[in-house]
Amino acid sequence: MNSHQMSYVSDKLAKFFYKAVSVPNHNFRQGILESIHDIFGYQRVTYWVSDNNNELIDPYYINVEHDIMESYEKIYYKYDPMRFKNLKKGHKKRYTLLINDIVDKEVYAKQNVYYRDILGKYDYINKMALYLKGKDCILGGISLLRKSNEPIFTMQDVYVMELVAKFLSNLMQEHEETKKSAVKNEFFSEYINYQADGLMIINDKKEIVYMNKGAQEALYDLAENKKDSFSIDSFAEMLYNKKIFLNEYTFEVNGYKICVNGKKIYNNLFYAINFTKCMDSMEIVTEKKIAYQTKLSKKRERSGILLNKRHVKL
Repeated sequence: MNSHQMSYVSDKLAKFFYKAVSVPNHNFRQGILESIHDIFGYQRVTYWVSDNNNELIDPYYINVEHDIMESYEKIYYKYDPMRFKNLKKGHKKRYTLLINDIVDKEVYAKQNVYYRDILGKYDYINKMALYLKGKDCILGGISLLRKSNEPIFTMQDVYVMELVAKFLSNLMQEHEETKKSAVKNEFFSEYINYQADGLMIINDKKEIVYMNKGAQEALYDLAENKKDSFSIDSFAEMLYNKKIFLNEYTFEVNGYKICVNGKKIYNNLFYAINFTKCMDSMEIVTEKKIAYQTKLSKKRERSGILLNKRHVKL
C-alpha cells in the first residue's frame, strides 16, 4: 500500500475501533455488523458466536438471505471448508482467510455440497472469514460474501480485516469477562436468599462457581463424613447423569431434600442446587430408632427374666 492508501486505511480503522468500543454489550454484534457495513462498505456480513464445542451458532446478518443462514446452521456447516473445525492446523493460526486460501475456487464451485446447494443459488463465490479467538477457543466468526460480478477481496481487504479480527477477539474476551460477572450476579441475587440449609451453583462445564458452608456440610453428611474418598465433582456428575436441564428437579436422599434449578442467562447455563434437611424424614428415622431400641430393650429384659427363672429351676 502507498502512503495515500495507508492514510485511508488508518482513518477507517480508527473510526471502526472508536465505534466498536462504544457499542453496548446488549447490542454488541448488531453494532459491529453495522459498523463493518457502514465504515468499510462490505454489503453482506454475518456474525456468529461459538458454543462450548467451538461450533458457530446464533447468527446476526446483514443483506444475506435467511434460507442460507437457516440451512447452514441445520445441515451445511459440516461441509463448509472455512468452518474452524475443518481447517488445517496451519490455517487455524490465522485470523483471516479467503476461500481460495483453502480450496481451489473452481473445484469448490463444482464439488462442494454447501456451495452447490446453498451459496451457488445466489452466486456467492467469494468469501472471507474472520476468526475471533480466545486463549484456547474460538469465540465467534464473521464472514463477508461477494458475487462473481463484484470485485474480489484484495490483500488490502485481508490486511484490514486481520486487524479488525484481532481487535474484536480482544474486545470479545473483555465482554465475556464482564458478561460472566453480570451472569453470576444475576443468578446469585435470585438464589442466594433462597430458604435452604445449603446452596451450590455449578455451570454447564460441571465446574463449581459457588458453594456455601451449608452445602459443604450437606455433601459431607451425604458422604457419611468420608471426606477423603468423597468428591464434590462426583455429585455434579450425578446431576448431569440424571439429565437435569432447565426444569426444576427435586429428590430426597439420606434425610436431605435436594432441589435443582437450571437457568440460562446470556447463553450460559447454571444449576442452583439447594440442600434442605428433611425434618419429617429425620423424625421418622428417630421414631423408628426409638421404637427399635425400645423393642430390643424389652426383648432383652424378657430374655433376662427367663434366664433368671431357668437359673432358679436349676
